[in-house]
Amino acid sequence: MNIKDAVDEAVNWAIKENLLDGFFKEHKAEVTTVCLTEFDKDLYDKNRRKEGYDEGIVDGAYTKAVEAAKKLLEDGRYTTQEISELLNIPIESFVTTTAC
Repeated sequence: MNIKDAVDEAVNWAIKENLLDGFFKEHKAEVTTVCLTEFDKDLYDKNRRKEGYDEGIVDGAYTKAVEAAKKLLEDGRYTTQEISELLNIPIESFVTTTAC
């Protein structure tokens, strides 16, 4: 039996058994389409790599901003508040406090 016939048979059986209080009957076309849609592993992997790449770009930009903030703080011409506002990062990310 091919996959389409198998899915049709399964959905028809679910309708006959009144599973999920008629859900299958009301949404037969949608259920069948979802069941027949194949998972595209290559596309999934490509999207996951892209997400990782994008996260890396954001992380790298943040790291650079923190490094720049520390240099500006060492320079002494800007307050921590000004640096935070200029670089759009929290003060806590570039100011280290030491406990007494």
